[in-house]
Amino acid sequence: MNLSRRQVVLVIAAVVGFAAPATAQNACEIGKAVATEHVVAPKLRYRLIDRFGPVYFCDPECIGPCLLDLEKKHAEEAFPRIRKDTETLQAITERLKLENIGDFSEDQKLSIYREYKNLVCGMSLEAEGKNHRFKIESGDGFRVAGLIDPQGEITVLERAPSGLKCLK
Repeated sequence: MNLSRRQVVLVIAAVVGFAAPATAQNACEIGKAVATEHVVAPKLRYRLIDRFGPVYFCDPECIGPCLLDLEKKHAEEAFPRIRKDTETLQAITERLKLENIGDFSEDQKLSIYREYKNLVCGMSLEAEGKNHRFKIESGDGFRVAGLIDPQGEITVLERAPSGLKCLK
């Protein structure tokens, strides 16, 4: 049976017990620019990153050797759509200390695109009443699931070894 790399990654994710929601799977398709869409609660997502460390995900431009030229091209293509999501762009530029810049350089756009990937890949966040239910693959090798309230208070419901492996 011949599987594509994307299918293999999704099978691995299913086997280890964590699969990002369909929107995140589609957003982070291997070899393609990360799909840019409205990001739900970017500041809460950063709160999760601050608590659990960097997000671990299989970077769609880095399955195998990282392709900087491809990533730069994708960043240029995605930037106009990221810019339209003003709440997300504001959260990213605050994080990168770029909030007072109007015309972003190529390197700044690449940094913004990379932050955007951190917010949408390897993490799911879905509204559940006033709170949000989350799953995150943390950089310390754990898959964490729980709830986060609008003030950023986090309740961990599950913490297990990740097992997520990216194809090289």
